[in-house]
Amino acid sequence: MVTPSAGSVVRDGVEGFVVPPRNVEALAERMERLGCDPALRARMARAARARALEYDWPRYHAALARVIEQLMDLEVDTEADASPRSRAS
Repeated sequence: MVTPSAGSVVRDGVEGFVVPPRNVEALAERMERLGCDPALRARMARAARARALEYDWPRYHAALARVIEQLMDLEVDTEADASPRSRAS
């Protein structure tokens, strides 16, 4: 179980449940549902494992490299906008 603000990759009802923050009733209901339904637990467990495998180190590295490249491109654009030549035009 996660809340929307957790930054999780869990999709509600697929790999787990997304419950509203501080909603004890919703949390208890989802916990009871999982506790009473072994087939649902097994399905979600398989889906969660498959989803987790999508987030391996090579994928993380590639995503981080993309973000760094985008930030570097923004910095270059900002420096070009601040150059004396661009201000004189």
